[in-house]
Amino acid sequence: MCIFCGKKDESLTEDGLDLHYWKQCLMLQRCDECRQVVEIASLTEHLLRECENRSKFSQCPRCSEAVLTEVLTCHVQGSNCNRKSISVLHLNGKSFKCFRQGFFVISYLFCIL
Repeated sequence: MCIFCGKKDESLTEDGLDLHYWKQCLMLQRCDECRQVVEIASLTEHLLRECENRSKFSQCPRCSEAVLTEVLTCHVQGSNCNRKSISVLHLNGKSFKCFRQGFFVISYLFCIL
C-alpha cells in the first residue's frame, strides 16, 4: 500500500512502490530544481530548506510560497500571489485551489479527485 495516496494493489511490492512513487503517485512530485521526488504538500518547505538549489528561492511574505528570489517583487505585486493559506496545485493539467496546511492538502485532493 502506498503511504502517500493510500493506493492498494498487488503490484505495489518493494520495486513496484518505487516505480509508483516515481511515476504514478498523485501525492508526490519531482522537484524541477533538483529532480528529487517530494510530497506535494511539502514542496514549498523542500524548495526553501532542503533542495540543493534552495539558495535561488525566497519565501513570499504575502502567500508563503517558495518563489525564485529574482522575481519575488514581481510575484508579490502580481495576480499569481495568493493570500496566505491558499495554494494552487497543478495536477494532470487541472488547477486546484486548496489549503496549504500539510495533511489538509492531501485530504482536500482526495475529496476532489
